[in-house]
Amino acid sequence: MLLKTIVIACFSVLCFVDNLLAQELSWDYYLEKFAQQDFYERPVSDEDLQDLYHLREQPLNINTVTKNDLERLFFLESVQIEDILAYLYQYGPMKSLGELQFIESLDYERREFLKFFLYVDDNPVEKSSVSLKNLLKEGHYSFTTRLDIPLYQRDGYKNYPDSILLKTPDKKYLGNALYHYVKLQYDYRNRLYWGLTAVKDAGEPFANNLNKGYDSYSFHLLLKNWAFWETLALGDYRVRTGEGLLFGSAFSMGKEFDITMNRQVINKHTSTDEYYFMRGMAATLKWGDWRFSPFVSFRKTDASLDDDGNIESLKTDGYHRTWTEYFRKNNVFNSLYGAHLSYNRPHYKTGMTGYYQHWNREFSTGTQLYKRYAPSGKRFWGLSADYGVAWGNWAFSGELAYSGLYHGWATVDKLLYRPLAYLKLFALYRLYAYRYYAPYASAFSEGSKTQNESGVYLGAEYQPWRFVQLKAAFDYYYFPWPKYGLDHSSSGYQVRVQCDVKQNDRMRYALTYSFKKKEKFNVFHETHRLRLKYVYRPTEQMVLQTECSGVGAQKAGESRKYGALIGESFSWVMNSLLKTTLTCAYIHADGSLCSLSLYEPGLLYSFSFNNFYDPVLRTSGTLRLDFGKRVMLMIKYGLSKYFGVMEISSGRQRIAGSLKQDLYLQLRVKI
Repeated sequence: MLLKTIVIACFSVLCFVDNLLAQELSWDYYLEKFAQQDFYERPVSDEDLQDLYHLREQPLNINTVTKNDLERLFFLESVQIEDILAYLYQYGPMKSLGELQFIESLDYERREFLKFFLYVDDNPVEKSSVSLKNLLKEGHYSFTTRLDIPLYQRDGYKNYPDSILLKTPDKKYLGNALYHYVKLQYDYRNRLYWGLTAVKDAGEPFANNLNKGYDSYSFHLLLKNWAFWETLALGDYRVRTGEGLLFGSAFSMGKEFDITMNRQVINKHTSTDEYYFMRGMAATLKWGDWRFSPFVSFRKTDASLDDDGNIESLKTDGYHRTWTEYFRKNNVFNSLYGAHLSYNRPHYKTGMTGYYQHWNREFSTGTQLYKRYAPSGKRFWGLSADYGVAWGNWAFSGELAYSGLYHGWATVDKLLYRPLAYLKLFALYRLYAYRYYAPYASAFSEGSKTQNESGVYLGAEYQPWRFVQLKAAFDYYYFPWPKYGLDHSSSGYQVRVQCDVKQNDRMRYALTYSFKKKEKFNVFHETHRLRLKYVYRPTEQMVLQTECSGVGAQKAGESRKYGALIGESFSWVMNSLLKTTLTCAYIHADGSLCSLSLYEPGLLYSFSFNNFYDPVLRTSGTLRLDFGKRVMLMIKYGLSKYFGVMEISSGRQRIAGSLKQDLYLQLRVKI
């Protein structure tokens, strides 16, 4: 009997460990799939990634989950969120997560990814009351720090004689080459958050007469679901309303398709970004189906000034490495007042947003033609109305906005139709007048700004069999006012098709083709891209990924240029303590016209995309050590060997030689 008990216990432990290992590899697969720039070109913010990591560590009970909870999962469409809540309302508490397969709008991969963030408990324990004792006892602290160490020297870190630095003071960076940040965060039952982030970029001074400590500090405090306060934020926070015509998450610039019914308006700012956030106070108050979100922000910002002290351009990169960059630090001040009012029902919503912003210095537009409708003056204001309807197989959402600066209009409207459970059709129309300007706008667009663009986007998803998914999209865009490098209006279009095949639980394939035509500097550019990815899992603890990509690009009147990439990635979860990932790729690109990007696993809360336009061999390795559930250490090493070049980059960033090596360290401690 004793032997039998020991055997059963050992077998159970092994099965449990194997399940954990398999989950870890599945997590990496789905996170890469949903969090990198996917088929719809949706870059994902650091904030969203951190939310996913947090929710995985503290999953939600599906039977008590709220709409706000599900909206934190960026990979879920609003229609899918409504369907999950409708299923719970109609059929009552779930007995297992297997019931997710009965929700037709959820495809296989979203169902599998959802299981990391949800669990089933049809007899939930009543939550303990909020008290100082419970805040101290049940709250979770985490400390995270990261250090990037370059194993080479750029010209900006060399020692120069004082005579040279007197003539060209920007020739040398003010600080050392290390990048470093620290984060301290606290969370109590997904209701109370606070945190502090301090960042030093490579080249910035640290702990001297220029900076008493780090170059940048950020603090946030967020309360959720306290009495009639749905959200209350102090310190640094972010705002997103409607479709992003006035306020959008600046990290999600690009092409993002989603029928937005009611996303969270106010959220905490926890990333290391030093520009795209607000600093002050914000709240969301709720009365039944009504939501009112006022917000105020007072902050200093970096800017380039002309000889008259006017703002030539805002500086958004957060770098203060040279004297020129340092003197641009926090040299302008702005105050912003805004509010969002919405009425939300399960199948429809409507809302209004308004803001007023004042700067202590005036903007100067410049004399270039493409800057004719750049921001000018000190005061900006705007109004918008957003709306949405979801009924049956149809969903529609949009926003109409007005800018007071040049009296310009903008609108974006989205339509989604599901005639069958395995077929989804969608369309989007956008019109952003060249007279329209909103400083915090970030809506669906081809360009980097929500201004001077109109277009139509059509797409479809079709799943003829359970293991095959087909996607196709077409986007036409038109720029009525001349853009940078052009003296006339311009247009272009893009076509993308993709086929995903899941042969079995161990093998997956993905084939993507895209064609893009766009005018730059009065010359049309045509680019063809083809990408094949193969994922193979020989065991529950190992995953192999093979990627082959090709690009052919041509300027009108010139010969076509080509580029190719072939890469292999190997992930192995050895045990509950140790996990490693190795990546190796060779890229052969003939200049920036046919550059290729490579994704490789990075540290926590970040994704690594490297863009190459020279022949290069890129290798990297990541080692993760988990000492129980409280301490995690990650080490990453990256090497890039360039061919046919004697130096890398130029100016202060120049590296003498053709080899570039980096070491990355990250430590997280949870209490």
